[in-house]
Amino acid sequence: MADEDDDRNQDDSPEPEPRLFTLTEAERARKELEPFLVEAMDCRKKLAGLETDLTAVSARITMMGGVIVPYEKLATLRVEHQQLAETLKSSLDRILETGCLIKDLEVGLLDFPALINNEEVYLCWRLGEEIPAISVQVTSFSRLGLLFGAVQPDSPSSNRAPRVRALGLLRRYDL
Repeated sequence: MADEDDDRNQDDSPEPEPRLFTLTEAERARKELEPFLVEAMDCRKKLAGLETDLTAVSARITMMGGVIVPYEKLATLRVEHQQLAETLKSSLDRILETGCLIKDLEVGLLDFPALINNEEVYLCWRLGEEIPAISVQVTSFSRLGLLFGAVQPDSPSSNRAPRVRALGLLRRYDL
């Protein structure tokens, strides 16, 4: 009976449309989000190290058939792990609530959905870069030519969506 109540209380409305950014909005958001992105990247690296340490202790206990466990050290590691995980989640939530997408936390790549000539594109920023790239979900580079007047992608052999360095083009299209 409780499950039926839960089903009725769930919101069946469709997901809201993703936010579309202008170039100015994306630049402003990128600058505001940069500290959160750096914090998330740092937490992720530290968490990976702590997980390695915790796994090593667990493996050692298993291989030796039991050992005296350094409870104080493990408790400290677990508390640190929990704090880092909470900080990481908070940073990621802060970034995602703006409407931008995190594409690669290892290198700090953020995508901001936008429209150019009624085509959905992504204004892509990698941490440390000032000029955005445009990522377009297209099946051929000829579509890029239609969008931008025959510009060349960064990496034509890539399996990823084409990314085009395009600050001048963005300004020309008044994004």
